[in-house]
Amino acid sequence: MNANMSEQPKARQRFQFFSDLSLRIKLIVIFLTLATLTGGVVALFTDRAVRGELITKVGASLNDDVAAKAGSIGDLLNVENDKLQAFALSKVVQDTAEEISNGYDLEAGSIQSQIHALDEQWTTATDNSALVQRYIKNVVGGELKEYSDTFPENLDVMVTDKFGALVAATQPPTHFLQTDEEWWQAAWNNGQGKDYMSQPIFDENTHSYTIIIAQPLLGHNSSQIIGILRSIVDLSSIIDLASNTQIGRTGRLEILVNGNQLVRAKDSKATQIDTAILTQLQTSENATYAEMDFDGVPSLVSQSPISSANNSEIVKALGWKLLLHQEKEESLEVLTNMDQTALMITLAAVVIAGVLALGVAQVITRPIAQLSQTVRQITAGDLSRRVTLTQSDEIGQLANSFNQMTDGLQRMVEAEQTSKTYLENKVTGYMDFVRKVANGDLTERLELTGAINSDDDLIQLGVNLNAMVESLSTMALRTREAAVGISSAAAEILAATTQQIASATEQEAAVTQTMTTVEEVRATVKQTSERAQGVAEASRQSVEISRGGQDSVVDTVNGMKLIRQRVGNIAENILSLSERTQQIGEIIDTVNEIADQSKLLALNASIEAARAGEEGKGFAVVAMEVRQLAEQSRDATARVRDILNQIQQATNTAVMVTDEGSKGAESGMELVELAGESIRDLSRTIEEASQAAMQIAASTNQQNNGMDQLATAIMSIKQATTQTAASTRQAERSAQDLNEMALQMQTAIAGYQLN
Repeated sequence: MNANMSEQPKARQRFQFFSDLSLRIKLIVIFLTLATLTGGVVALFTDRAVRGELITKVGASLNDDVAAKAGSIGDLLNVENDKLQAFALSKVVQDTAEEISNGYDLEAGSIQSQIHALDEQWTTATDNSALVQRYIKNVVGGELKEYSDTFPENLDVMVTDKFGALVAATQPPTHFLQTDEEWWQAAWNNGQGKDYMSQPIFDENTHSYTIIIAQPLLGHNSSQIIGILRSIVDLSSIIDLASNTQIGRTGRLEILVNGNQLVRAKDSKATQIDTAILTQLQTSENATYAEMDFDGVPSLVSQSPISSANNSEIVKALGWKLLLHQEKEESLEVLTNMDQTALMITLAAVVIAGVLALGVAQVITRPIAQLSQTVRQITAGDLSRRVTLTQSDEIGQLANSFNQMTDGLQRMVEAEQTSKTYLENKVTGYMDFVRKVANGDLTERLELTGAINSDDDLIQLGVNLNAMVESLSTMALRTREAAVGISSAAAEILAATTQQIASATEQEAAVTQTMTTVEEVRATVKQTSERAQGVAEASRQSVEISRGGQDSVVDTVNGMKLIRQRVGNIAENILSLSERTQQIGEIIDTVNEIADQSKLLALNASIEAARAGEEGKGFAVVAMEVRQLAEQSRDATARVRDILNQIQQATNTAVMVTDEGSKGAESGMELVELAGESIRDLSRTIEEASQAAMQIAASTNQQNNGMDQLATAIMSIKQATTQTAASTRQAERSAQDLNEMALQMQTAIAGYQLN
């Protein structure tokens, strides 16, 4: 009870304090309290009603964005698979893989043992060895290189036969046999064939992601699997499509791979996603969005599986998902702005209420205040103040007396107020006009009232502003028309230069391949020339030996006493001559093989010249001359072989004669004369062989000179092609710069509203 009694005086004191306030302050406090309570209640109900609906709309928008991007990524993956699938239909690749798969020598052991033997040789071979180059620079290798150059995201392309052995590749693989690789097993699929696409692989050396795509190769016009086509594809453009996309200020796209790995950028390794976040993602998999702490920040997260427009199974099998997360604070930014707006409205209401309270208090307290003030002013002798009272008592009569005294002064104040209002209205209108022009609206004009040529400075200012905006509008229109013309011309130039660069690049690749073929033919012709010189030298030695045989016959006739010794020497010389003729036969076989190879290389060079078009006609003529020289070499070696057969027959006859001479000295003279005659025939035959060998040497020298001319011509073509490609690339860069400049001009002009 004592406590209640002690509280009552305190309440009286607070009420007394309020009662002691002036009437004006009481009215102001009441109005401000009512305005504050009203604004707070409205803001609270608005926040509660809008928050849930706003989050739902933002989540649905995020879901639409992530679904669209996931479809784009899926389409890119599907396009890479479709391109490789189309390349698998190449007849050259199919025929070569089928020929190798069916061309193993079954008599040389099992196919697997032959392949493993090649695999062992491959592991020790260098990149420049003949074994490696045979599979890198063959016909299929050229097709693979052209495909990789056309689609540069294909970093390494390979073809194997149906046993997993290498057929061709753009880069030397580590092993010749690929059956142990996961991609090969998946694409082979126990002989059934199946498209394969791997999970992303991060290269620590290059800091980039790749995937492996493998396709089964089917036989031409058949469904039998004859090999596997594999490509390593760069994922940089696909990852950039996600990582470079930004939704608002904080919205980010990330790819979820392998179930729990997040790929955030093309040059950084994937990170392990937090278990709690992964659980929430799995729980909300079918929802449009979920609210969670993502990387420690409250966020709205939406997810979508990556799939293509045609619902490709190979893309769906990857199991990738695209995540879009945005900070919740940004998502509710509209609501925050609304709360701030409500707060501003509440503050404005409070200010207005204060002004109204002040006005009402002024109305109520003014007569008393004016009366009090007037009394003080009269006491002080200041008669310049006025009091407006409606009451008719003594205070009202006194106020009327004061008002009559200051009527003149009041009229002066009203005139000044009219001038001020006119000036404020004009300045406000001019400020709005200047603001619109600054924001790009060049269609706005000032509406001027009064004579244009009047002395009013504000009207003259309006006329000048209208003239300035008219000039700006005309200049902007002309600039926009010029930018559109420049952009169209730059686009046409850019398209033309791009097409020229593609043609020049293809032509340069063809010339480079032809140059390589010419160098190989040149080396072969040089080797043929050296061996032909060896044949000529051997023929010369044979002539000298035959002449020595003739001298021996003369000596034998003059000295029969030494006939047995001389006959034995002749037998040894003839045996030596027989061995030399056998060596010459081996050299002739080599020359014949070189002539066949030269003829084949000349045929390939003619094909490459036909592909080069107009610039390859000169090269085709040289290739035809090389082919004719190769045929002449082959005919000459055939004639030499016939002569060598005659030489071998003659040597056999001489051996038989020397054997008979050793058995009977009486008939030695006759046998020696017969041997002399045979040796003379042999000498004539060897001289004919020597002349034929010299003709072969001269023919190979002509081939060598022809190949030098051919190499010089191809080098000139290559230099011209390189210069053309460089000039076209420079033109393309200039067209791109011009196009960008035109787009910048259009962007700048687009900010203005024109008539």
